[in-house]
Amino acid sequence: MARIPRRVFEDGIHHVTTRAIFGSPLFLDDVDREDLIRRYVRTERRREWLCHAWCLMDTHYHFILQTTIAALSAGMHWLNCGYARDFNKRHGRRGHVFDGRFRNWVIRDDEHYDRACEYVLTNPERAGIVGEWPWRGLGRPG
Repeated sequence: MARIPRRVFEDGIHHVTTRAIFGSPLFLDDVDREDLIRRYVRTERRREWLCHAWCLMDTHYHFILQTTIAALSAGMHWLNCGYARDFNKRHGRRGHVFDGRFRNWVIRDDEHYDRACEYVLTNPERAGIVGEWPWRGLGRPG
């Protein structure tokens, strides 16, 4: 059965998130996180993305990205497929890593932008992580 087509979004600033399948860890160690960041930086250059905020959690990640919708879809495909392939190879696994397609919301105005950035940056605290969380920030990761 074919997938239901993704809703058509406009170019602009997007809150993008992707989760691991079945709530399993997306990152087993800092090497995995560094791999996603390296792959993200290459994707940003290739697809002319502009990152406003980001956060890598244990089971998912968030980016606030400025881009065209075509570059967003192509870039997320390259980012997630490459990460999943390398993750499975490194950890001797097979099969799906991500729980379906990425999700994204268009940022409509300044208030929405501020709330989305705050949500992304405070994700570790809401998850009960205390202390410094190095896997988040403003601007490009890395």
